[in-house]
This record gives sequence, structure tokens and C-alpha cells, in this order.
Amino acid sequence: DHVLEPHDPRQHDAWWHGRNLTLATEFAGGLVEIGSEYGVSASSIAVAYLLNKHANVNVICGIRKEKHLHENIAGAEVVLPPNVIAELDFRLQKLELAAEL
Repeated sequence: DHVLEPHDPRQHDAWWHGRNLTLATEFAGGLVEIGSEYGVSASSIAVAYLLNKHANVNVICGIRKEKHLHENIAGAEVVLPPNVIAELDFRLQKLELAAEL
């Protein structure tokens, strides 16, 4: 039920509208669930996924508050097993395919 301000740049982002918003929200909820299993935030899991998925990657994280810094650091310290990476891969594919419909 969030309404974006008229000049908000997300107005032109397809993920913030209609069915895509629902899909993105469900995906984010999955990150929250996985994060709770590891005792970290959803954003920490996102950082962990990128670092665990690719051997040579630099993750550029946005930090507006001190808590964001701590969440990013926590994500860098999480080691995700192959089955969790595969689950996240599956959820991302499902999200991308559904958005194309």
C-alpha cells in the first residue's frame, strides 16, 4: 500500500508496480527467512549470496546509516552452503521468469 512520491525515481522502475511489486516483496520475504536462520538481516544475506556465489566479485553496498555498515560486514562473514545458494538461484530465476510474463 506504499505510494511513491511523484518525483521518486522508482516511479519508472517496473519492480515498484503491480504484480512485480508483489513478486519482489515475496522474494525479499524469503531473504528475511533465510537471514533469520543465520541470525542476520535480509541485506546481509544478499551480500553473502553475491560473495559466496562468485569467486571474484566486489560487492558495492549502499550505506546511509551505521546499521547498514554492520549488516554489510555481517553478510561478508556469512558462509552459505551450496544448497542455500542453489535455493537463492532458484528463487531469483522464478522471480525473473514471472516478471517477464
